[in-house]
Amino acid sequence: MFYVLIFVSTLSRFIPHPANFVPIGAATVFIGNKKGVAAAAAFVILTMFISDIFLGFGSYTPFVYLGFLAYPLASILSKKGPIGFIGAPLVGSVSFFLVSNFGVWVSGWYPQTLPGFLDCYIKAIPFYRNTLLSDILFCALIFSIYTIYKKITEGGMTWQRVLQKLTLIKK
Repeated sequence: MFYVLIFVSTLSRFIPHPANFVPIGAATVFIGNKKGVAAAAAFVILTMFISDIFLGFGSYTPFVYLGFLAYPLASILSKKGPIGFIGAPLVGSVSFFLVSNFGVWVSGWYPQTLPGFLDCYIKAIPFYRNTLLSDILFCALIFSIYTIYKKITEGGMTWQRVLQKLTLIKK
């Protein structure tokens, strides 16, 4: 599943999508939950680096990568029950927002003044909304798919029973 998530997450950066609406943060939380913080850090750096080879690197790229490294740490929360499951993408997205936009400001996209700093963060709010929504949505999707997959592969369910439980087909 690790390699599938690398492929899908990398590919997601190339297909048209709303700004910052990609599964990278959510996939990193999932990897962190299942394989640990180190595997999640390797996943997110590898995913970003592979896609950035083609999309390009900017002066703020180190801050983007640093911001993404908050997700492996946030994934620890995802093991703490329902509150942690919601908390992990929330903490990851807030940290990413703060660190990556600091990089945008430091890189000279905005005046190096307090008003420039505030302007940078205010103009980034729509991007944050997309990051948060995608993190929550893709976390729910990835963890759900994994749970269904595990139930089927462990012999506890068939695809037909899964579809019946999801009420996609009638008995």
